[in-house]
This record gives sequence, C-alpha cells and structure tokens, in this order.
Amino acid sequence: MNARIGAEVPALSGIAWGLLGAGVVFTLIAVLLLVAGIRRPASYTSSYVAPAAYPGGPPPPWTPPLPPDRTTAADAQPGGTTAGQAPKEPRAG
Repeated sequence: MNARIGAEVPALSGIAWGLLGAGVVFTLIAVLLLVAGIRRPASYTSSYVAPAAYPGGPPPPWTPPLPPDRTTAADAQPGGTTAGQAPKEPRAG
C-alpha cells in the first residue's frame, strides 16, 4: 500500500538542523557550568552567620493588636453626616 498526504514542508530540515545546533550549544554551556562548579576550591568559606540566641528563651507567642477605641475615633464624634444630621450650609461672609 502506498499513501501520500500531499503536503511538503521544505523548511523542515532547516528547522531540524537549527534545533540540533541549539541543543548542542546549550549542552556545551551546561557542561562548562558543571565543570566550573565541580572544580571550585574546597577552601570556600560560607558567609552565613548563625542568628544570636535569645537571652531569655524563645520570644513570646504573637497576640493580636487591641481594637481601636471607637468612642474617641473621628467617625464617632457628633456632627456632620456620621451622626445622621444633614450637612450645614457654608456661611456667606
């Protein structure tokens, strides 16, 4: 049996060679990075410093902040529309 689709893609070989070349370049870069990491000197010292211990033991557990006092808040003051009154007309000077 012989079957054909009838579609030709002339750029397919160029795309394949380009992807193959890009794969080779990325592989070379990966190998260079691995070699550089493996050949790093063993006398490398870390700059990590351990945190200081708490002098009195662990910190106290977190407590939520206290709610604000609504009797002294600006929106609790009488006057304006917050107390249900109509706004006052500006005085003509």
